[in-house]
Amino acid sequence: MTTYEYDLATTRLRELRAEADAAGRVRRLPAARWWARRAEYASRRAARAGAAVRGTAAPPQGPGSTPSPPGRGRAPAAPGASGARPLVVPGPVGDRRAPVRP
Repeated sequence: MTTYEYDLATTRLRELRAEADAAGRVRRLPAARWWARRAEYASRRAARAGAAVRGTAAPPQGPGSTPSPPGRGRAPAAPGASGARPLVVPGPVGDRRAPVRP
């Protein structure tokens, strides 16, 4: 094999590798988008859950979302109006005492 033939062979192999790499990227792109979308939804779910625990409105997320102007949200709920179950202090097994309110 001459130097010229060797150069042609290595050039062709380099081109084939580049094509295979590009094809692999194209094949992986939808999966990467799917995982990114899934992560974004999980992040939004976590923000909503955290807001529910804190009792505040979840911050707006996503492209094009703008925060509400101050003072335009919900009015704060009255104490005890959240519908949450009262705190029960655990006692001995089988204890049926009335719940203790803080």
